[in-house]
Amino acid sequence: MTGDCPVDLHDLELLGWQHWLASPNCFNACSPSLNQLDSLFDVPTNGFGYQYAATGDGYIGLGTYGQPGISDNAREYAGVQLLAPLMVDTPYHVSFKTCLALNGFYWQLNHASNNIGIIFTPNGYDWLDSPMPIPNEAHLYSTEVIEDTTNWTLIEGVFIADEAYTHIGVGNFFDSANTEYIQYQNGLGAYYYVDDLVVMKLSDYNRIGELTKKPMLQTIEQGSKYICSLSNEKGRASLFDLNGKQIWTKRFNQELTIDLVNQSYGIYLLQINIENKQQFNFKLIKS
Repeated sequence: MTGDCPVDLHDLELLGWQHWLASPNCFNACSPSLNQLDSLFDVPTNGFGYQYAATGDGYIGLGTYGQPGISDNAREYAGVQLLAPLMVDTPYHVSFKTCLALNGFYWQLNHASNNIGIIFTPNGYDWLDSPMPIPNEAHLYSTEVIEDTTNWTLIEGVFIADEAYTHIGVGNFFDSANTEYIQYQNGLGAYYYVDDLVVMKLSDYNRIGELTKKPMLQTIEQGSKYICSLSNEKGRASLFDLNGKQIWTKRFNQELTIDLVNQSYGIYLLQINIENKQQFNFKLIKS
C-alpha cells in the first residue's frame, strides 16, 4: 500500500480511506517519531505485531472480533470510494492480502477469526455520523480462520456486479453468532493487517495473467550494476538486505537500473512489483 506518510495511527483519510466503523489503523515505514512512539504504527514492528508490507511501505489494520463474552461483536471497518462505479452484470476479479497480528508489545490481541473480507456498497459511511452496521453478509471473505502471522494470505474471487456499487469496505461483516474464532490466551480479540486490495474487470485480469515470464536482469558492471527492461510496464522496485531492511524503493517506467556500487559486499534481495500484475524476486550478490 502506498500513499503519504501518516503521523498518527488513525490517518486513514491521508491514504484516501475512511473510518466506516470504530477506528481501523494505518501503518507505514516512513512514520515519523512522535515522543518516541513511532513504533506503535511503524513497519515492520508496531504495537499490534510484526509484519513487512506486502507491497510498498505500509498497510492498514483492523479488529475482526472482540473479547469473547465481553465485546464479541466489536468490529472495525475501513472503506474507500472506487475509482469508478462497477458495471452491472460485469464480472470482476477481487483480491486482497491479510495477515494475523498477534502478541503486540502494546496491544495484546491474542485471537484469530474467520470472515475477514470485503463488501461493495452504494455509498460510504462515517464512524461518527453514520457508522456501518454489521450486515451479516459480504461479497468476498475467508471462511477459514487465518492463523498465519508470518506470510500474507491471499483472498481472491470473482464477483458479478448486481448493482453499480461506488464504494468498497474491508473487515469482518458478520456478527459473533456467525463468526468462528480461536483464543490462544487472554487478550482483547482478533486483529488483522490488510494490504494490496485490488478490483478489476475479469477480462483485464485474464489479460494481465498472460504476463508470466520473469524479466531478465542484464549486468552492466559485474557484481554492482544491473539493468532490467520491462516493455510497456510500470511499477515499483525495492532493495532489501538479508535482514529484511529496506535500502531503497523507487518507481520505474519500462526500464529499471539497479546500482549496488555504494552498498557493502554481500547478498541483497530485489523485489519488482509490476502495477496490478505480478511480483518478481531476485537475489543479487555485491562482490
